[in-house]
Amino acid sequence: MTHAPLQLFVRSLENDEWLITIAFLDIPYQTTMIRRINNFLLLSDVRKSTWFVAFQESPYRLVVLGKDFVDTSAATGDYLVDGANLGIVSTSTERVMRLFDYAPNVPASQGGLKLMLRAEYQLAAEPSCTLMIPGAALEGGFSQQSEIVYGACAR
Repeated sequence: MTHAPLQLFVRSLENDEWLITIAFLDIPYQTTMIRRINNFLLLSDVRKSTWFVAFQESPYRLVVLGKDFVDTSAATGDYLVDGANLGIVSTSTERVMRLFDYAPNVPASQGGLKLMLRAEYQLAAEPSCTLMIPGAALEGGFSQQSEIVYGACAR
């Protein structure tokens, strides 16, 4: 059984009348969560793990910056901010929380295409959601730190 690829579209409102598609990306088969910060997207997929994607404006297109090459069952995903560092947190249906870095300057990352696994934590229950909580905002109105809270259903 083959399935048609799903697509993620970026659309623009033209002349305050109609939406036109300006960019698209074939996304993983069972994407469970999409998170956005500015022009960056984080996709969590039940079969293809975690993808880090950027929206480019000139020319308009969606570009895969990095992904986890280990096909784990990603249930949720979110960003973790610590100063100038942007981490990626992914939880799996196998009750594991993984912390990734997008590190294009590290040779093992293959120019950033491979997300670098920094840590794994065993969870007590299968996660059903995550929430990024920003820290105190600085003068410019942006937080330089965040925390991750994950939720699980009791069985």
